[in-house]
Amino acid sequence: MEQERGNGRLGSGRLVMGVALAALLSSACSSDETGPGGGSSTSGNGGGGAAAETWGTSECGVCVHDVCTAAFQGCSADPECPAYVECLDACPVGVDGNVEPSCEAGCPRGTGTESLRAAAAIDACRDPGVGADCAACGIPARSCLPDVPVLGQTCTEPSVETNPCFICQDENCCETIAACDANPECVAYRQCTRDNQDAEDPFNLCAQLHPDGVQDAAAGTTCATFHCAIDTPSCNPEERDPCLAECLYCDCALEWAEVQADAEGFLLSWCVGACPANDTACDQACYDAHPSAQAAFLRLGQCILVACGEDC
Repeated sequence: MEQERGNGRLGSGRLVMGVALAALLSSACSSDETGPGGGSSTSGNGGGGAAAETWGTSECGVCVHDVCTAAFQGCSADPECPAYVECLDACPVGVDGNVEPSCEAGCPRGTGTESLRAAAAIDACRDPGVGADCAACGIPARSCLPDVPVLGQTCTEPSVETNPCFICQDENCCETIAACDANPECVAYRQCTRDNQDAEDPFNLCAQLHPDGVQDAAAGTTCATFHCAIDTPSCNPEERDPCLAECLYCDCALEWAEVQADAEGFLLSWCVGACPANDTACDQACYDAHPSAQAAFLRLGQCILVACGEDC
């Protein structure tokens, strides 16, 4: 068992640096800039008239446009991003006063990296940024344990381990441990990453050899990192940088888990983490290699920027 669940063999020390780098390379939604009413652009394509209020004309939408002026202005300067705002503004208002979730999910965020980043800046400014303070939007306070299945496993069997790190995983990550153990490709993938741990990016290297093992490994690593801090030398959350612990594993835990528990997001994070600092060409090559995870990864980067600001 120790050979399969070492503390850090599938940890995320470089992941933190990679995600933080991606965030710092992008533009943030400023909490200090509030614009005039002209900052609120509303779409004329949302059904119109007083009979059907759209999010853009609602109290929530007007407030968000006002406090997130910088993010909306950044979007308007991009060729693709304005279509996202137009769609968002035209969406109906949900029961909580915010934009209706299914409509928002279907809005086009563009295809290029900068377009996706501009849309992500709006998302992050809406929540957890200053837009979350707009009372009419009904945005609940963020939880440090988000409602994500991989983080809420049901583990009732007592652990037979003596290593505190393994005990923690047995008590919190039993379902993902069992899923990986039952998948020969996951077992092979984990062994491959151990055998190649000195490689620049063993996780993407081994994904080429064992692609069917990545998803189970990613889910298991996400759970073990979140609950048991396998990204630290002794599985101790207190060894993490306090600022990153607060913004990455608490304020942005939902976005982090969305990226890390997905095979493509997991591989994209490690790919970017292996890139030299400020090497945008390398970052872009990673995005191109894992396009389905790019939007979620950039949302995480923007969330980190908003949650950490310049304090970290």
